[in-house]
Amino acid sequence: MSEIDIAGDEPLLALLLAAEPDDVCLLVDYITDSGKGRISLAGTVKEFLHQAREDKTFDKDVLALLVHELRMFGGNSITNLFRSGGVTYKEIATDVLSHVGGKSTDSDDLGTIELKVLQRLLDKAWDKMSKEARAQFAEKFGESDAANPFSFTHFLNRMGFGHAATLDVTSFISASLGANLLGASAVLGAEMLMGRLAGLALGPIGVALGAGLAGYSLASPAFRITLPCVVQIAYIRQKGMQPRLPGGKP
Repeated sequence: MSEIDIAGDEPLLALLLAAEPDDVCLLVDYITDSGKGRISLAGTVKEFLHQAREDKTFDKDVLALLVHELRMFGGNSITNLFRSGGVTYKEIATDVLSHVGGKSTDSDDLGTIELKVLQRLLDKAWDKMSKEARAQFAEKFGESDAANPFSFTHFLNRMGFGHAATLDVTSFISASLGANLLGASAVLGAEMLMGRLAGLALGPIGVALGAGLAGYSLASPAFRITLPCVVQIAYIRQKGMQPRLPGGKP
């Protein structure tokens, strides 16, 4: 499959090659609609990706195809008439950021754009959270005490700059999106939904995130794919930046 055009997205391919298979599985689910297929996705491509997902075996060819399909979903039909490889992942991430009401600058790298998407989603969810849900969020992700009460704005500003909760909150957002868009049963087996994050993603905070999404055009087939994929790739990127323990886990 060397003819697959993913020019400009070689770094994304390398990121996915280094990712844990369980984390890539969710990307395949978004692209293939959990194996049910999509009108704009060739049946042979769907079967190829779904089989790799079942086997949890993602080699370079499989991942190049996955990146290619994401690029095709990210570009509109007019763009794709002139660009056989679709649009680059950075263009997709920038478009998603714009769609959720954020702004990028020319100096933003991909990691920064992804974090801005996460911040916008959290900000929208915070508006929808009850007082109890906000307290739960602060307890799980904040670093507050009586002398320094939790500040949501301060929390957002610290994301990506050494904040200890960045990976956890990214995991939570991705799990919540999976539960909202694919159904809880589709993501319950994923590593990100195990342990204490399961209750958050399926509980009041996850519901608030889903309510926040209602303000966006999720009726758009492409956006229902690109938004959660950008969030999941952000999770994979953040996870890859964490120090490794002896057992290989961050």
